[in-house]
Amino acid sequence: MFGHKLRTRNTVFLEKSCKYIFAVSLLLVALGIWKQDDLPGSDHYDRTIRNDPIQTPTAEKPFITQVGNERYGIFPLFDYVLDGVIVSLHDSDAWNDISHKDWRDVINIRDLCVVWGHNVETDVYRDLHFSSGDWTCYTSGAIRDWRRFKGTQLSNNHLLADNKVVNQAIKSAEVGDQVRVRGVLASYKNLATGGTRGSSVRRDDVGNGACETIFVREFEIVRKGILGWRRMLTVASWCAVGSALLVIWLMIVNPVVRRSGRRPMLD
Repeated sequence: MFGHKLRTRNTVFLEKSCKYIFAVSLLLVALGIWKQDDLPGSDHYDRTIRNDPIQTPTAEKPFITQVGNERYGIFPLFDYVLDGVIVSLHDSDAWNDISHKDWRDVINIRDLCVVWGHNVETDVYRDLHFSSGDWTCYTSGAIRDWRRFKGTQLSNNHLLADNKVVNQAIKSAEVGDQVRVRGVLASYKNLATGGTRGSSVRRDDVGNGACETIFVREFEIVRKGILGWRRMLTVASWCAVGSALLVIWLMIVNPVVRRSGRRPMLD
């Protein structure tokens, strides 16, 4: 005695088609993941991307704010406006971020590594690879002349926010987007733990301590990056899930009968 699934020709065709769609979708998902952070050329962006950050004296006084269960002292240093293209980012609530958890730092919701000016106008940023750690931005690449790249027109920015609308706007930004950030350069302190972080107030410094810490008042996505690959990734992901579920459903609903010595016939 042995069991066979009785399938109609239409059912067999549908199952084979779903398996084919699933395989193709997986390939497109892999391609989409690889290409989703491709950076557009300089002509894609608004002309304001040429501007250096604007830093001016601030009239804001120190204040206390609360995010979640933590209270922070915010100490404004300068008013600040930044236009830049996001080349890398890091979420402080990422599963692999240990530093922010240890510091009980929930006000620094995201770090954005951005470039502007010469680095965008000359397209040199497209020849480089950028990545972010808990507090840092890394740059690497095989360009022959590193003098083409201006380190003074790249910054890693620790973004602080206590406003739900601003928080959501910051979280909606993606690599390749041109963004405008308005707020104050500030140092801040967790009032319970005493942990303190400062901010750079100059554009020509590098290394540890060179990052800008910005308490964000307004956050705008001036222009989105390349959407095609991300849209393809979304569609391919849904197709992969849908085709896989349909194959499973066909396997479940197909009746199985037991016949002795005979093969099942297709209707």
